[in-house]
Amino acid sequence: FNKIDLLEGGVQPRIDRDEQGRPVRVWLSAQNEDGSELLLHALTELFSVNTVNKLCHLQPSQGNIRAKLFEHAHIVREANNEHGGWDLEIEIDKKHLGLLEAVESEDIS
Repeated sequence: FNKIDLLEGGVQPRIDRDEQGRPVRVWLSAQNEDGSELLLHALTELFSVNTVNKLCHLQPSQGNIRAKLFEHAHIVREANNEHGGWDLEIEIDKKHLGLLEAVESEDIS
């Protein structure tokens, strides 16, 4: 949705997602360029063919890796595991797979 600068109530740029976490709507103002980076991010997410889906099992000591995954991957689902760490289902660009070197992970479709 463009022209959020004309809406009352100070609507902020954002991406709306469906139940699977995929972008379905981007709120932006082309005139002010507010949210234009979100549009680019959403389009890249939708049309990138370089992504893979992984199930990652992180230990409590791997919080730094978890933070980087939140920055560089799309987190589909997250749950705490019995070891005090996290199980993350992610969609990640192949160029960021190096983040998973120290992580127990498996491919999922």
